[in-house]
Amino acid sequence: MQIWKHPLKIEQMQTIQIPQGATVLCVQAQNGLPCVWFKCDPDNDLMPRRILTFVTGEECEGKGAGHYIGTYQLGGGSFVAHVFECAWDI
Repeated sequence: MQIWKHPLKIEQMQTIQIPQGATVLCVQAQNGLPCVWFKCDPDNDLMPRRILTFVTGEECEGKGAGHYIGTYQLGGGSFVAHVFECAWDI
């Protein structure tokens, strides 16, 4: 098992490719960019995982927000985003 990092785009919905069976650990900003960290077996095949991002105050009901991953801040806290794994299958 290893800990890997994947950068995230600042958009509401995106699909990332990470090893099958990976466990998402957290999301944080690193050097001004949002990233998600996960524990994985690097020998496993890559699988798509859909990630959803909502800003504070944005409606997320009915948009597939499943498991909460975490919150990150950019610009000294002027931009705050909340990240979820999508509850719907890809």
